[in-house]
Amino acid sequence: MKIHTIYNLSKEKFDSFELSSFRKNDQKASPDILGVAGKDDLIIRDLGYFVIDTLKEITGRGIYYITRYHRGAFVLNKENQSRIDLVKLIKKQRFVDIDVLLGVESKFPCRLVAIPMTNQAAATKRRKAKNNRDRRLKPDSDAIFLMGWMIYITNLDRKEFSSKEIFVYYRLRWRIETLFKSWKSCFRITDIEELSNKIMVDNFIYQMLLFITLFQISYSKFSETNRISQGNNRPLSIIKYAEFVNNNLLFIIASAIRKTTPVLLEEFVNYYCNYESRNKRNNFSQSLNLLG
Repeated sequence: MKIHTIYNLSKEKFDSFELSSFRKNDQKASPDILGVAGKDDLIIRDLGYFVIDTLKEITGRGIYYITRYHRGAFVLNKENQSRIDLVKLIKKQRFVDIDVLLGVESKFPCRLVAIPMTNQAAATKRRKAKNNRDRRLKPDSDAIFLMGWMIYITNLDRKEFSSKEIFVYYRLRWRIETLFKSWKSCFRITDIEELSNKIMVDNFIYQMLLFITLFQISYSKFSETNRISQGNNRPLSIIKYAEFVNNNLLFIIASAIRKTTPVLLEEFVNYYCNYESRNKRNNFSQSLNLLG
């Protein structure tokens, strides 16, 4: 099975969960966001959800989006509708920020932004691609070159959002990957008994999603308490909080039942679950605050 979820970054909460067959790939789930997003919202999309028709519908509803560029999509010159060779274009410039048309038939107007990766990040990505054992996925020379660039498609206005801001906004999407990591490593949502039947698996997954929802509510509560008491200097790390909950679940349940140790629990959370101080890179909360 697959779990498709829509996460509200600004409110730190899940807007929807959906259990589906593993055969329902991300592209089939791409339009689901239209049932949740509203006018002036910003959707940050994973590459797997790249569907031009969905992007057109999103734009038509007055919703904004940022998505990674799918290399299979044709990029056309907005003036003469000729195909743009991204490799040649990018080689000539340090970074790219242009208006284009997307798709041979759709000719969907959008903005393309290309920003170079660091040499280390590009080398790591290229090495992984070259070492892939599946020969069908072996990249050609153009693909190898483009792996050194972060290429985005968006409808955000260039006058209000610079290419650097596009990059910063898109990095917030990593939050969902952090959440999935906590599900797997801390809550072990993928640890299912081999001989489990469908009913047992469904029950386990639904119970875990209910637990995760309650976990997210408690995280939001403690985050707000932490923000009031300590300001935004050392916000709570969701991974550290997940580890704390996993290791102290009985104590947390007892505290909730007895209602005798909420202050002690808050002290423990604030002591053990804060982000570490670091100067080189902002954590999620700091990045979100900087963007307003």
